[in-house]
Amino acid sequence: MRKTMAFVLVGVMLIAFVLGLTGAVSLSNSSSLGGHEPDWLVGVYITREYLDLWENDQKLYAKRVQTEEPDGYTYVFEGVEGVPFFLVREMLNGERDYWNLCSDGGISDGHQAINVSDTGEGISLEGTLYLSTEDRGDVFCYNPVYQTADGEVYVTTGNSFGIDMIKTPETNFSSKITESSTMTVDGESKLYDFSVEVHITYMDPPSTYRLLQFDKDHQLLKVDEIDPERIPETFAPLKEASYLMLETTRTGREGNYTSYELYQKSDVLLRFYHVREDMVCASEYCDLVWDE
Repeated sequence: MRKTMAFVLVGVMLIAFVLGLTGAVSLSNSSSLGGHEPDWLVGVYITREYLDLWENDQKLYAKRVQTEEPDGYTYVFEGVEGVPFFLVREMLNGERDYWNLCSDGGISDGHQAINVSDTGEGISLEGTLYLSTEDRGDVFCYNPVYQTADGEVYVTTGNSFGIDMIKTPETNFSSKITESSTMTVDGESKLYDFSVEVHITYMDPPSTYRLLQFDKDHQLLKVDEIDPERIPETFAPLKEASYLMLETTRTGREGNYTSYELYQKSDVLLRFYHVREDMVCASEYCDLVWDE
């Protein structure tokens, strides 16, 4: 089983069909219907094709699916391929219970910030979508995802933009969606601010991985080759090993090249990338078990 943990233009030509150069979209929402909350923005669903929802009242509701984790759930938009990145409030007996970050591992380097106060809530999501430079697609659709007051999750048609260029590791851009909502609860106004930002970065796909183990005198002890298609769940260095170097060989436009990452005894995870069928370079993690 794979282990995943789960926007400004930089140095590239961008043809922005809708967003323009800023890649920012601001939304607004409000309600004063006796405490009935409006639907709130909870994230984004990135697709490579325009999401045509005119026959579905411009909404596609997600199916709630139980995961392999005990009491774990995710949300699936059936029939529509895409990369999810949204934060759902799971509810029990009509009350908020916990925050559930829905991502299939396609988003890397993700982090979230949640600020709850008497005056309302402020939430932000940010992450990076790494794509292989061998990807031939040129259109991206950032589709906002909402949650209703009774817990249902749906996606709406978002803005689309495309690029017309050769993809290299220097190709990167980003897009951000924000929403400010005002609702009246028991005669009191509450604010809800939400933002989700996804950076898109291209990388040359890894062809081989090697783990080099060194002792405290910097002598090479052992070399382990790791298949990018078969990342182990755990890795136990030799007892004599003081640190590791992860050697990654990639294939670029000019041929193969190699990079190195240092892992020390304070590190508990090894990070790899796996190229999926949709050309997303998804992060995969391996537990690092040192022999103390």
